[in-house]
Amino acid sequence: MNLQVTTGTLDSLPLAPTPTTSGGQTELIITGAPANATVPAGYSYVVDLAGASNTVSAANTVLITGQAGGTFNITGQSTVAVEGGNNLVNANGTYLISTAPGNNTIAASGVGTIATHIGANVIFATGINSISTIGQDTVVAGLGLTTVESAGSKSLVLGNPAAGDLLTVSLSGSQSTVSTFDSDATVTVAGSQDLVFGAQALSNLIVTGSSDTVVGGSGAETINALSNTVLFGGTGPINFVGGAGASTIIGGSGGTEQVAAGPGGVLLSAGTGNSSTITGGNGFSTIFGGANSVVDFVGSQNGAVFVGAGGNETVNAAGSSTANLFSGGVGGNVSMVGGSGNDDFLVGSGSDTMAGGAGSNAFAFFSAATGGAHDYITDFSPSDSLFLLGYASAQSASSLLSSATVDSSGVTLTLSDSTKITFTSLNSTSALNGDILYVPKT
Repeated sequence: MNLQVTTGTLDSLPLAPTPTTSGGQTELIITGAPANATVPAGYSYVVDLAGASNTVSAANTVLITGQAGGTFNITGQSTVAVEGGNNLVNANGTYLISTAPGNNTIAASGVGTIATHIGANVIFATGINSISTIGQDTVVAGLGLTTVESAGSKSLVLGNPAAGDLLTVSLSGSQSTVSTFDSDATVTVAGSQDLVFGAQALSNLIVTGSSDTVVGGSGAETINALSNTVLFGGTGPINFVGGAGASTIIGGSGGTEQVAAGPGGVLLSAGTGNSSTITGGNGFSTIFGGANSVVDFVGSQNGAVFVGAGGNETVNAAGSSTANLFSGGVGGNVSMVGGSGNDDFLVGSGSDTMAGGAGSNAFAFFSAATGGAHDYITDFSPSDSLFLLGYASAQSASSLLSSATVDSSGVTLTLSDSTKITFTSLNSTSALNGDILYVPKT
C-alpha cells in the first residue's frame, strides 16, 4: 500500500501541500502551537498531535484528535475519534463520531453515528442519527429521525419542539429525563427513577424499570408499564397497560385514560372533567373520582374500591362481575352503578344515586357521613340490604316504614338527620320488609 505522510505545525498548515500519492493512503500529522487550520482535500487520515487546544477543519477524512481538546469541523464523509480533552465537534454530511471521557459538545447535521464516553456531553443532532451515550449527557434532537441509547445516569433527552420528526429513546440508567416535545416518540425505560414527559405528538412508552414517572401531554400516548410506575395524565388520550408492579395514575384535567390493570393492581385518581375506563386484572383496583368525571370499571377477575371526590361524578361498574365497594363523596353528587357481583355502597354527604345491579348488594348509611341530603336507590331488590347506622334511637326499621312516603317517585324514607332515601323502583314499603338493619346511636 502506498502511504504519503505529511507532518507540519499549525502555523505552516495552510501551506501544507495537497497529497500527491495516487491510489494509496495519505496521512497528515499536525504538530505545533494552537491556531486555526484547514486541511487540504485528499488526506485519508488527519492526526492532531498539537500540544494545546486548536481548531481544525477537514472534509472526507478520518480525524484523530489529541489530548488537549479543541474545535473540529468536518464535512463530507468523515470520521472523528476524540481522544481526550473537552472538544467542540461540528459535523455536516455523513459522519461517525466517537469520544473519550470528557465534556464535549457535538453539533451534527446529516446522517451519522455518535458514541460518547463518560462525562457531561451535549449533543445537537439534526437529520438521521444514531446516538449512544454512557455519561451524564444531554441530547437535543432536531428535525429528522433520531435514535438514542442512553446507559448513563441523570441524562437528558429532548425531542424537537417543531412537528415532523421521529424520536426513539432507550434508557437503561437511572434518574434520567426525556421530554418528547412535538416528536413522534417511542421510549423504552429500563432504568430506575426516570422521568418521561409526553407532549403534543404521538408517544409509545415501554416501562420495565422501577419507580419511573410518566407525565402525559396533549398528544395520544400508549404506555406499557411492566413495573411500578406513576403516570400523571395530560389532556390527550392515554392507553395504559399495567404489569406486575403497582401502577398509580393521576388523571389529567379533561383527559381520557383507557387502563388495563395488571397483576400489580392500579390506583387511579381521576382529574376534573376526566373520562376513564379501567379493565380490572388479577390485581386490585382503587379508584378516586374527580369533579365532573366519569369512571367506568370492567372486570371479572378482581374487584375495585371506588371513592367519590368533592364534585358531581359518575363511577360505573355495570360491566363488572366482581364484588366492589363504592363510597360517596363529600359534598358532591355521586352516581354509583354496580355490576353483577355483590357490591357494597357507602353513602356520602352529597346527594348520591345508586344502582346495585344484579347480585346481593348492601347500601349503608352512617349518620356521621350523611348530612341531610336526598339519596336515591334505583333498583333495590329482595336480595339487597339496607343498613342504617348511628341515627336517633327514637326511630326503628318499622317506624321508618310506617312513616314512609309512597308516590309516583317511589318509596321515600326520612332519617333523623333529615336524610331522605328514595327507592325509585318500588311502589310499596312491603318490598323493604326484612331488608333493613337499623342500629341507633347509643
